[in-house]
Amino acid sequence: MIENRYWLETSDRQSLYVRSWQNKTEPKAVVQLTHGMAEHIERYHDFAVFLQERSFIVYGHDHRGHGRTGNNADSLGHIADQDGFESMVEDTITVTEWISKKHPSLPVFLIGHSMGSFVSRRYMTIRPELLNGVVLIGTGFQPNVLLHAAKFLAKIICSVQGKQTPATLLHKLSFFGYNKYTEKNNEFDWLCTDKSIIDKYNQDPYCGITLSNQFFYDLYDGLLSIQSTKQTKKPSCDLPLLLLSGKEDPVGDYGKSLKKTVRYYKSRGNNNIEHTLYVNRRHEILNETNKTEVFLEIATWIEKQMACHKDTQSV
Repeated sequence: MIENRYWLETSDRQSLYVRSWQNKTEPKAVVQLTHGMAEHIERYHDFAVFLQERSFIVYGHDHRGHGRTGNNADSLGHIADQDGFESMVEDTITVTEWISKKHPSLPVFLIGHSMGSFVSRRYMTIRPELLNGVVLIGTGFQPNVLLHAAKFLAKIICSVQGKQTPATLLHKLSFFGYNKYTEKNNEFDWLCTDKSIIDKYNQDPYCGITLSNQFFYDLYDGLLSIQSTKQTKKPSCDLPLLLLSGKEDPVGDYGKSLKKTVRYYKSRGNNNIEHTLYVNRRHEILNETNKTEVFLEIATWIEKQMACHKDTQSV
């Protein structure tokens, strides 16, 4: 296996930490990973190894304010003083464009988990032509009324406490009740049923951090943008989508939000959409005890999209 690490500079001179995984055979497609909130790309190693063993080349980066990107910029926990969500989206697009220059003949499939799924949903409304398919894992759909209220509160807190101050109150409000149906032994039990994963998460200095007040303001604003019918452009309607979630995932409102998201994209004209709810599984299905089953579903779906694309081209 070939593993590489890069530092990719963005247009505003932010250095992004990028990882890749590849075996020695010629890759058949690129898989780009977009990680979730308060974590980093190295946590996707097992999934990336599985994919590279099936002749995919895998790339992923640490978002601004996260992991090695945030640590390198001395901004761990803070994305930007404004437009942080849009910056993460633009960074993800920048990584795709960089990948496409390295592998111009390969199709690119974007996989976003949790916050990364929200970034992916915004991405595919503005630059869908760069992608051959998108997998959304642990995504959600929040009531707009609550998002507007949360955004207003975040704006007030930013003005009082400062934009870069850790958002203790907003963090508690955003994750309130997430352990409602868990053992409640740990703050992060809602992430996964595998206790060893929770232990590793707690011991990881790049995981579980409290992000800044401005981060939450930008996140709420980003969620409103991806749920706006005005901003979901028609070109994204032909893009193949796969949505996956754990039935016990509070981010997806225990399956309800996943189904609502599916209905939303279908209402926008996208009929090339599939979804699976994994029973008795929580938020991080890529780390669950049945993770190989999830890995296989994703790889099989990508291969099916590649086959469909080849058939279309041959007609």
